[in-house]
Amino acid sequence: MPDCDPNWRPKSAWSIELTDQDLARLGLLTQLETQIYLALSLALKGLEQLDVNQWRRLDGLPLEQVCQRAQKAAENLDVGLAQLISEFDESRKHVLPLRHKNVHSVWGHNPELGRPNAIFRKTAEKLDVADLDDAIRLLAALSFDAKSITMRVGELILEGKLRPGNSKKAPRMLLDGGSV
Repeated sequence: MPDCDPNWRPKSAWSIELTDQDLARLGLLTQLETQIYLALSLALKGLEQLDVNQWRRLDGLPLEQVCQRAQKAAENLDVGLAQLISEFDESRKHVLPLRHKNVHSVWGHNPELGRPNAIFRKTAEKLDVADLDDAIRLLAALSFDAKSITMRVGELILEGKLRPGNSKKAPRMLLDGGSV
């Protein structure tokens, strides 16, 4: 069995033959996706002038729909922002399926290979740590793209092109020149 501390793991009918580091890498994929969604939904909040309750209801929307709404809102507002969103959307279409494939695969430690590998149940495709590393690298880059969109919306608020929110409960962003 690989190096791990099984004491913190819940008892399960299935053995999880992965190291703590391997499990953390899978968790990193889900955290990166959450950051991407948060960044894009915050951008949409500013673009559509949503209040906090409207913004919270975005949680039920697929990222694709949030992206489409942000694209539509940015079209006549700022060419640079519209371009950022368009590029993000193209990357999203290719990167998020990699995250899905890695997170929803059955992972285990292959003693013959001496490392983890997985099988994606829907297609029976075999994955290994290189696939996981690629997904992490690409999702991390996509998270920076999403955060760039949010930053540009914040700049538009500071420039007076968008109205700032007025809720004390809403998330705030500190930019050069002010807080939005």
